[in-house]
Amino acid sequence: MSTSARPRTSPVEWHKENRSLLSTARGGQTTSRSTRECSLNTTRLATARLDLVQSTVRLELNKRHDSVQQLKEELVSVAHDVFVETNHLDAQKERVSQALLVKDLPLEINQACQEWRSQRDEVELVADAVDSELEKEEKLLKDIQLSLKTAIEDCVGQLRLLRAAKFQLDQDISDKSTAEQIDATCADLRATQSDTSRRANPVVETIPTAADPEEWEAFSRENIATALREKQSSEELRAALVEDILQFEKVLLQQTNITDDAFNARIADVTDIRNAAQASLVETEQELAAQGANIADLEKAISDQAGPLALAEDRLVKRSQRPNVELVRDSAHRELVAEVAEIKRVVADLQQQKADAEEAHRELVRAQKRLQVDIRVKSNSINLDNQCMQRRQQYKYRPQ
Repeated sequence: MSTSARPRTSPVEWHKENRSLLSTARGGQTTSRSTRECSLNTTRLATARLDLVQSTVRLELNKRHDSVQQLKEELVSVAHDVFVETNHLDAQKERVSQALLVKDLPLEINQACQEWRSQRDEVELVADAVDSELEKEEKLLKDIQLSLKTAIEDCVGQLRLLRAAKFQLDQDISDKSTAEQIDATCADLRATQSDTSRRANPVVETIPTAADPEEWEAFSRENIATALREKQSSEELRAALVEDILQFEKVLLQQTNITDDAFNARIADVTDIRNAAQASLVETEQELAAQGANIADLEKAISDQAGPLALAEDRLVKRSQRPNVELVRDSAHRELVAEVAEIKRVVADLQQQKADAEEAHRELVRAQKRLQVDIRVKSNSINLDNQCMQRRQQYKYRPQ
């Protein structure tokens, strides 16, 4: 069979080519071994550095976790204290509200007493010490009500500040809990657990809005300081309110006793005067009866003179009928004339006595009516004041 001729190498070239191939292979093997050894050293060094870095990172993460936890615990403690103080202040506000509520009844009683006392009659409608003390009591009650309303407004405002401070603490605690959890998770993560395939940009070296550690701590410290200031303000407000309520009740008790004493003194004075008027009325009525009997006696005495007068006048008339010279003015005539004159004088005196007695009787009647009116008016005043005192017994001022 015939074949086309191909170029052939010489044995020398053949050996040379084989030696070159083996030399190249050995060179590649040497280079490869050197590269492997270098890569191995690099990997070992990188692993060692990475382990050191990761150890440092875990250490810093743990330190950061501890710092966050420590500050969070402080925040939680302060938040608890603020919560407790908020409850205390809220309870104090309720006590103040109750103290305000119970002032309605004494004020109502005070104003009712003033209204009742305005129903006194005539001279008894006097601006006395009771009126003055009732006015002072009313003003004091209204001033206390106004102070208590202001105190409630102060409580509401302070409660708002406490709750705002508590809200800020709670937000800070919540953020720190989240950060604490994240740092704890990061500290526990290992390279085999990390999944970066889901992250478009897994490396975040800088955060534009991030705070530095000093700012971070200062933020929480300011929250704590604000909360403590509000807690202290609340405690001071509560202490002041307790003192104010005690003082209010003390002053009210004093004024109530003064007003009650004024009532008792006035009732005693009016009662004494009324009793004197009643005694005078009894005497007046007795004198009226006696004067009435005296008038009757005078009328009888006047009536008793009618017979003798008629007799004497009749004798004079008959003797005037004596004839001629027998009509003499003798001693009998003179005695009869004198008798008539004496009887008329006696009758005139008796009539004057009767007129005087009747005038005295009329004056006694007027006095009787005045005394009766005065007794009625004073009895009305006493009844009104007793009504006030009975009404006032429905409420006694006591510290709340």
